[in-house]
Amino acid sequence: PSAVHHTSTTNVARTEIPRLLVKPGSSYHNSLASFLEHAARSNLLPNRTIYIGTHYEYTVAEALLRLGFSLIRTGQKNDAGIDLVGHWMLSVFREPMPVIIQCKARENKCSPVEIRELEGAFHSVPQDWRNKDVLGVLVSPARASEGLRKQMYLSRRPVAFLQISRSGLITQFLWNRAAAERGMEGVGVTPRYTVLPLAAVNIPVRCRDANGRWVKGSNPPVRIQKPQVRTVVTDIQLTWMGTPIFPDKEGLALET
Repeated sequence: PSAVHHTSTTNVARTEIPRLLVKPGSSYHNSLASFLEHAARSNLLPNRTIYIGTHYEYTVAEALLRLGFSLIRTGQKNDAGIDLVGHWMLSVFREPMPVIIQCKARENKCSPVEIRELEGAFHSVPQDWRNKDVLGVLVSPARASEGLRKQMYLSRRPVAFLQISRSGLITQFLWNRAAAERGMEGVGVTPRYTVLPLAAVNIPVRCRDANGRWVKGSNPPVRIQKPQVRTVVTDIQLTWMGTPIFPDKEGLALET
């Protein structure tokens, strides 16, 4: 998509999102919502590999909007290992950073082999990017293994790793020296803590029968709140030279 985008700490810089001519991964859906509708219409079951992979790719694309990524889903058969492609829009960059993303929707940790596969995907970047510094990103619900880290740091390609849960929570972001030298120097991450609103808890009224056993009572469940129960969600916050930065999502669409 092409739109005006800006990132802010205290001031605002406006950047035009470059147009990108690539073939979408599907003609039936272009967002998580439209994919879920398509899956329901076509009776695609959630336990199918294609469902799990596509759902995760759209979840990753939506989650990365918060960090300023504008992405198109290209994942399909014979996709050359590129599931998402687009630009990372931060005003601290000299220009929007081209990115290719591989998504691994499995719970076990990725191995060094996946980094080597990501390196191979650089040969299939869009033609217009052949002479540009492109960032390759590997995304998984599991944390980076020690072997993966070592392989990533040894790579001469600018590569990064993101841990994103199946629900879209971003909890780890690592990159190598080559990525820092090609525009990411000064970018950092820090933990972000979000306290969720107190949730009401349904507790049914229960009583004992003639034999002293607990049974559900005839009264309806009582809705109460437990003030002592709080849920804190931890994810990451981008920084620039140690100062938090907040990419504005205005103009970035959920549709890829």
